[in-house]
Amino acid sequence: MISKNQFIFIGVILFLITIVTLLFLGIIPGLKLQPGGGGPTEKEITLEFWGLFDGPDAYTATIQNFKYIYPHVTVKYRSFNDIKTYEHDLIEALAEGRGPDVFTIKNTDLLKYTNKALPVDPNKLSIYRLRELFPAIVEQDFAPQGFIFALPTSIDTLALIVNRDILNRAGIVFPPGTWEDFKSVIPKLTKKERTKIVEAAASIGGSGKTVTAASDILSLLMLQTGTTMVKNDVSAAVFASELGLNALNFYTQFSDATKDSYTWNDTLPRDVDFFGQEKIAMMFGYSTTLAEAKSKNAFLNAFVSPILQPKSAVKHITYASYFGYVTSKQSKAPDVAWDFILELTTNESNVSSQLFVTKRPPALLTLINQAINDPSNPDMAVFAKQALIARAWPKVDSLNVDQVFSGLIESVITGAKNPGSALEEAQGSVTSILSRRSL
Repeated sequence: MISKNQFIFIGVILFLITIVTLLFLGIIPGLKLQPGGGGPTEKEITLEFWGLFDGPDAYTATIQNFKYIYPHVTVKYRSFNDIKTYEHDLIEALAEGRGPDVFTIKNTDLLKYTNKALPVDPNKLSIYRLRELFPAIVEQDFAPQGFIFALPTSIDTLALIVNRDILNRAGIVFPPGTWEDFKSVIPKLTKKERTKIVEAAASIGGSGKTVTAASDILSLLMLQTGTTMVKNDVSAAVFASELGLNALNFYTQFSDATKDSYTWNDTLPRDVDFFGQEKIAMMFGYSTTLAEAKSKNAFLNAFVSPILQPKSAVKHITYASYFGYVTSKQSKAPDVAWDFILELTTNESNVSSQLFVTKRPPALLTLINQAINDPSNPDMAVFAKQALIARAWPKVDSLNVDQVFSGLIESVITGAKNPGSALEEAQGSVTSILSRRSL
């Protein structure tokens, strides 16, 4: 027979089992176990996420995977297709205290947002782990003082986009690899009717009105010649030096009708459109530039070649243009926001799913290595490999700085100003932009 004490003991055990079961099922609130986290029920959280150029489908897999790990978190994504509209709405929202938890910034614009963003907790991601995951440029752009403010999924770089058919017709077997070789093929590829250019060797020498990457090409040339762009504390621009002037003169020579290197002017159509019409042999651009050109001409026989380097260059450099994801200081759940960014940018499966949709080059070193060794996509291999030698400089406000550089180029090629004074004036304008770094 069961004694009285045994009966009481069995009753207590059954009671405890019942209570635990009810808690587990959530019938008694406060301790429902979650499928992904294995922890107790947490307060429902909604993360507002703003991004540029990517539709919701680019993030569907990541958001679903994150929801499994954090069932109490809902991520709402808002997409923008125009960077000016995006920045206007973002700055306005942040100023009014209703900004998103996670938003997107240009790699050159970190200092514009550091007083509105939270760096990641080093316990979540250390600077040493960052170096194991990403190329050096990510640390240079997004963690210049050792605090990681943003992370990317993709790194796009400036490359030489070549029309194979035009080079073949000119008897040029290989695209140029150096700036010196590039200059030598310009006369072979430029076609004129009297003074009018009907087919350009390359889209270079013009302002941003016609050359999409004009500012970035000039920045690249300055960096390749060793020009110091800004002071160490980014308080002022200092590119109006002899090296900077040499880079400017090299760039603008291609719009000088008195030179053998003449191949472009600002009366021509926008370079991506002209390239789509198969009227340019070579164009400087990014993976997105190539995709846009191909969308205009399904029969375009184009391929990607590494960016040109000076023949005497010891260290090769290309220019990078990409975006990173940051957590707002206004977020009511900054730890969760950073957890989402880390899942988005460092989880190889999530990154791969996004890049499958966007068709952009990867930022993770593991995926860069895969792309470099993938014979099925040689164009992507070029962009991926170039992420390892990519550079940029802190513009703080890239839209305004690019306008300054475009105006600099235009003032020189139209003869409105001599190169030296135009460069000095541009330096002053950029210094003024740097001084207004805070929102």
